[in-house]
Amino acid sequence: MKDHWLIRSKGPLSVRRHDDILQRILEGRGISDPRSVDEYLHPRLSDLHSPFLMEDMEKAVGRIRKAIANKETIGIFSDSDLDGITAMVTLNSLLTRLGAMVQLRHLQDDEQYGLTREIVDELAGRGVTLLITADSGIRDIDEIHYATSLGIETIITDHHEEDTAVPQCLVLNPKVKSCGYPFRDLAGVGVAVKLCMGLLLSYLPSYNRLFLLVSAGPEGIRCAEMINGVFANGKSVNVPDNLPGTYDPGATTVIGLDRDSIAELRNLFSGFAFYTLAELAAPLTGGKEAATLDAICSSLALRSDLYENRLVLAGKILSYVQMASSQKIMNFLGEALGNASIGSVADVVPLTGENRIMVREGLRSLEKTVHPGLSLLVKNGPVNAKKIGWGIAPLLNSPGRVGKTALTLNFFLEQDPGKSRELLQEIESLNVLRKTMVRDLCNDLIESHRKDMNAHKNIVVVKSERIAEGFAGLIANRLSDTLRKPAIAVSLQKGKGSVKGSGRSGSGIDFFSYIQPFADRFERFGGHAQAFGFTINPEYLDGVMDMVDHSMGETQTDMMPLNIDMELPLDLVDLRLIEHLASMEPFGKGNEIATFLTRGLHISSFSRLGDGRHGKFQFSENPGITAIGWDMADAMESHHAAGTRVDLVYSLEINDFLGRREPRLIIAEMDATASGSDVA
Repeated sequence: MKDHWLIRSKGPLSVRRHDDILQRILEGRGISDPRSVDEYLHPRLSDLHSPFLMEDMEKAVGRIRKAIANKETIGIFSDSDLDGITAMVTLNSLLTRLGAMVQLRHLQDDEQYGLTREIVDELAGRGVTLLITADSGIRDIDEIHYATSLGIETIITDHHEEDTAVPQCLVLNPKVKSCGYPFRDLAGVGVAVKLCMGLLLSYLPSYNRLFLLVSAGPEGIRCAEMINGVFANGKSVNVPDNLPGTYDPGATTVIGLDRDSIAELRNLFSGFAFYTLAELAAPLTGGKEAATLDAICSSLALRSDLYENRLVLAGKILSYVQMASSQKIMNFLGEALGNASIGSVADVVPLTGENRIMVREGLRSLEKTVHPGLSLLVKNGPVNAKKIGWGIAPLLNSPGRVGKTALTLNFFLEQDPGKSRELLQEIESLNVLRKTMVRDLCNDLIESHRKDMNAHKNIVVVKSERIAEGFAGLIANRLSDTLRKPAIAVSLQKGKGSVKGSGRSGSGIDFFSYIQPFADRFERFGGHAQAFGFTINPEYLDGVMDMVDHSMGETQTDMMPLNIDMELPLDLVDLRLIEHLASMEPFGKGNEIATFLTRGLHISSFSRLGDGRHGKFQFSENPGITAIGWDMADAMESHHAAGTRVDLVYSLEINDFLGRREPRLIIAEMDATASGSDVA
């Protein structure tokens, strides 16, 4: 077994059932207490945090409403990647529905990263007085200061790390140190969705109104205050008679939790607007008023037994009821989360927490989308994160990589089916070109790197005039995956005073933190833990790369850890197991597809597939199972020819071909079984 194989959950299975396998996987990933397991397996919109927990959200909502009321022109500026474009489309969709006058501007052709003075001048010339950035802006301090000098106020929606200072404007970014938002890892489009949610909720009668959740029991009256979905933990009140006197009846709505105490509470709060939680939840619980909080939870598929604080649970229900009671909000949210699922998967943010909720709901929305362009891509079939990550996202990102972002933007904005089909055909042509260019170039760069005797020890650095600026991130990602090291690809374009580059790293390496100390060497620099971009004077490039390589330290090994969820006997692999593991979807960064290790397998057959680069194994231990190794045919043939048993690390998938559904293994890595080792 290879040294970098790390098994999360060790030891034999006590019971050979699918539920036990799933439980072991979750425990190995740190998901063990009942509430965490429930939230992981059943992501719900009711588990989304209030957008008003984000710093500056209330001010941003107020400023946008003022702009709409005063008929100001609102500009939306975005990066050229899919996260930025889906964020722009989401913001534009809501603002135009609300009657706003909107001007859109994204990076195009060979423009530098981020906002520039020239773009600010252009937007000012279009009459923009309020600028909203999408997936950008947090490091554009001087440019935003310049916009302010021209009379343009700015609202930043971004998710990249802040610089040494934050722009002097309204900032919506969960990564800003002062923000305090409960979930830091939203994509740019996720932040945009949060702004849209806040704006929509601001039009409800409940906006900025104090809700007092109260419950009477043996310990007395317990209550919790909540405004805009933000509430405090429950507190005991020993003198109920004094409670009403602390609140303004005209500005307070009282919500009673359980019917058995309603009469007492209603009498106590005489003169207040008073409702039961059951009354408010009735539209979502089949029109019938549930008698207890437990019954309401049951109707909403919530487990009340997982919440010690009943007032916190009631607040969660009330927030969801307020949102879900508006069909317009829910309809828009379905569209927005469809965009969020595409942008979030494309930007490779962790599919945990709120991202998991947004992407899971967004995938369901995409399956029934009526958008003329997206419906062509999903073809009304099952949509998962793999379909987006391997198909839809690379396709729609292709135009932006060659300076034609307008194609992708128009694809999302277009409502005519015929024009949508034409746009898609043009995008598909660009994508074919992109695949060929990246494949051929990466093969050459990998070969050159392996022959380079002066290559860096801890990182991979490639630089070439053949690397187009828009492809640098793709190339760095491919090199990092293949060589299993953090990688940087630099585009050396002729006739330019500066060069651009991108860095990527696999899971477990916070590459950004190693680059951050040298930020002052770059002209432009931004990103997050495992993906970043930069512009630098070519005279400084080699020196900075040497310093970064050195900073990675002697502890940085050649091979990044390969996390394995557990060892699994091959006789347990069947269709039912794979279907059971589908409850872990959506898979992606931070929630990788389940990976297993089986030791000591006897290879009964080997064959090459496709153009000969791919291979297929079958094993004596389970003759009905095939294992596929993409780009592994040579190594697989060597193992088969040697006649040795192999230790195999793999994921599972269902091969659906010509109506036949069969389980198969997708090989991640393999190794000859060590002599004398135990055989699973």
